[in-house]
Amino acid sequence: MAKDKELEDGEVYRGLCGILKDSNWLTAEVLPTDKDTVVQIDVVLRRKTVKFKDSTKHGYGSLRFKGKDKELGLNSTHIRVLKALFGPDTSAWFGQFISLYVDPNVNAFGQIVSAVRIRAKRPTPTEAQAR
Repeated sequence: MAKDKELEDGEVYRGLCGILKDSNWLTAEVLPTDKDTVVQIDVVLRRKTVKFKDSTKHGYGSLRFKGKDKELGLNSTHIRVLKALFGPDTSAWFGQFISLYVDPNVNAFGQIVSAVRIRAKRPTPTEAQAR
């Protein structure tokens, strides 16, 4: 097979498949499925417009975490849990620890998919320190 001159050499990769995609968003493919991932909210962001592969969202919120590269897009489920944990003022969310987990049975886009969810309880101080 002839080597394409435009294709970079690449590197051997062994790891989570979600990292293979070049994306700024935290997805179920980049989190472990067998345990919670405790993260600390660095900032809450609001963007006027975010373009996705198949759509454009207006007024889209996300969370950026301390020490992490990827952001979690905020859907109505995430916002409802964060509001129950920390109140409706997003100022109170900054610096808080939350537990993320993968729910393998989310009904979205007409199919069952795995999705990142926020655990509806605060992590214990021990869990937060162990992150």
